[in-house]
Amino acid sequence: MIRILAFLALAMLATSAATASVHRFDVVGDVRNARFANVSLHSASTPWSATANTDPAGRFKFSKVPEGVYTLMAFGRRGEAHQTVQVTAAAAAANKSKSKVRVHVLLAGDSVRTAMRRNLVSLRQLSIPEKAFKLYGDAEKHLQKDDTPGAVEKLKEAVGIAPGFLAAYSKLSIIAFHQKKFPDAEGYLREGLKQEPTSYDLLSKLVQVLTVLGRHREAVTVGESVLKIRPGDPMSNSQIGVNLLELGEVDGAVQHLTAAKKVDPNHFSAPQLVLARIWMDRRKPDWAIGEVEDYLKRHPGAPDAASLRAWMERIRQSRTISP
Repeated sequence: MIRILAFLALAMLATSAATASVHRFDVVGDVRNARFANVSLHSASTPWSATANTDPAGRFKFSKVPEGVYTLMAFGRRGEAHQTVQVTAAAAAANKSKSKVRVHVLLAGDSVRTAMRRNLVSLRQLSIPEKAFKLYGDAEKHLQKDDTPGAVEKLKEAVGIAPGFLAAYSKLSIIAFHQKKFPDAEGYLREGLKQEPTSYDLLSKLVQVLTVLGRHREAVTVGESVLKIRPGDPMSNSQIGVNLLELGEVDGAVQHLTAAKKVDPNHFSAPQLVLARIWMDRRKPDWAIGEVEDYLKRHPGAPDAASLRAWMERIRQSRTISP
């Protein structure tokens, strides 16, 4: 049976920080339809993250990025973009390089709404003391050096100075989550949500924590509120789908997982593999194989690629697959 290689599995299997033996790459790219944009890169399996502004030609670069799966977010006058980036040797080789992964970004959406959202965030940040921002920056430097305790110390000092510092609560929750301190992660998120109850970032992370804690109905409820804030969001749809599956509401799970795949078929939550499990349970092995093939086409260097290919071969040999 195919296991669920979703956001949950990735997080549970990850270590709390990258080790010195992890390969590192430069991630370079360009925002093709904006001269200036803000770009951030967030690991799907560790607390590592980084932010950069593009140059006048729309180019950006992140150096010494640990191998893994990342979410790239970009914001500019022409809208925003969210996409999954594989930082692996295979991705570098696709660009005929050993150490450089190339990414192309296209902004889309309502530029006015994006600008309003960014301005609201900026206004909120105006109330946060400069010292708190400095502490947050120091925490990120500690994380990039794999010094998690040092990062936590700086972040706790930052929220002590500025209780409304949402980014610091978010980062603390990420660290606690990857240390498998799930109640602590929930606590940080709840504190942040007291300051901003409609924060997409905090609510999305709360769904992930509730899923791990087995509070699936609550996770679905929070996930649905996230979709009201950001309709069509692939992460939220994938989260809701996994939780509905745990609740036995399979039709709803298929609906949300399919929606996630439609918006971002490369998303790190791997909705294809969850759908494959569903099709096998429903005795539709040809559909399941189709989902796994689509996943492997997009993630040829996935850790379990070999086992998934072996699984497909066993299924093909055990029966004739209908067209």
